[in-house]
Amino acid sequence: MSQNLKILVVGQGLAGSVLAHQFIQKGFHVKIIDKGHQGISSSLAAGVVNPVTGRRIVKSWMIDELLPVAKSYYQAIEKELGLKLWYELPALRLFTDTGMSNNWSIRMTNEGYGHYLDFAQAKTIARFPIKNEFGVGLIKHSAKANISLMIESFRKKWLQEGRLSEATFQHDRLEGATYQGEDYDRIIFCEGWEAMHNPLFQSLPFQVTKGEVLILHLPEMPEENIIKKKVAFIPLGDHLFWAGATNFWDFEDAEPSKEGETWLKTEIEAILDQTYEVVRHLAAIRPTVRHRRPMIGFPKNLEANQKEPRIGIFNGFGTKGTSLVPYWAQQFTNAVAHSSGLPADVDVNLKIKSQR
Repeated sequence: MSQNLKILVVGQGLAGSVLAHQFIQKGFHVKIIDKGHQGISSSLAAGVVNPVTGRRIVKSWMIDELLPVAKSYYQAIEKELGLKLWYELPALRLFTDTGMSNNWSIRMTNEGYGHYLDFAQAKTIARFPIKNEFGVGLIKHSAKANISLMIESFRKKWLQEGRLSEATFQHDRLEGATYQGEDYDRIIFCEGWEAMHNPLFQSLPFQVTKGEVLILHLPEMPEENIIKKKVAFIPLGDHLFWAGATNFWDFEDAEPSKEGETWLKTEIEAILDQTYEVVRHLAAIRPTVRHRRPMIGFPKNLEANQKEPRIGIFNGFGTKGTSLVPYWAQQFTNAVAHSSGLPADVDVNLKIKSQR
């Protein structure tokens, strides 16, 4: 495959930024169009990489493959952009009952889990102003990437280079793989939740959710760990903490709500053993899909893709985008470069087929 492909990436959130960057690294001619970041999930995300999740205490999908790629990618971007992005933050998981504590102990002995799980030491727990009735587990190798800073830095760089256009994509100006009279070899949509309104992708199984978080000022809280129960506390620096998030399936808009604030405060107060100050209340809509797997590739049902793959999608990363996106952007750019296929778990064509 020629390395001179001309590619248009639509959307510059986390998915679009990483995908565009990896195409650029491969030597492709890349342009990006993006209308702005208000209300997108990347602006709300804490950037957490969490190896083990939920009350069932299970490893995140593909975490053994995803984690080293994510760490390597964000650390490489640190050097490229001169930023600090990657933070190792072991997570303290507050147990909800004795059953969870017992299950944690059992899970630690399961193959593949000892690398990630332990019990937090009493001296560590004592440093935190938290309510601790049933014990605390330790999740090793969890981390945070400052994806908002990365996205904004890429934005400034690409604007200066004339590579990024700040505009709304106009579907009535798209004919095949020609947009506003300019021909592209590939046009790839990374629109987040707004892809559900894209006329090209009406057959895809989008299920978007609204997330809300509070930014708290907690001067007595140590900043070396993530704290997690029903909500998570993620250190942001300067004694500020991201606290969230809600997961509302029914919503009217992307604005912060009283319902979200009330729910968050209830859960925050079930954890904190200190007063707190709310600095900011944020909300955004997440791009998720029914099977909780990304949707990647070139839908064969599109007329523009009948002879060769030209119109693509890179979407559906949900709350785990920080860990998922670097790996799958690598897989997708390699597939485009070598005209190869994608695994069935993420192939958009199989997701279309499953809807019939």
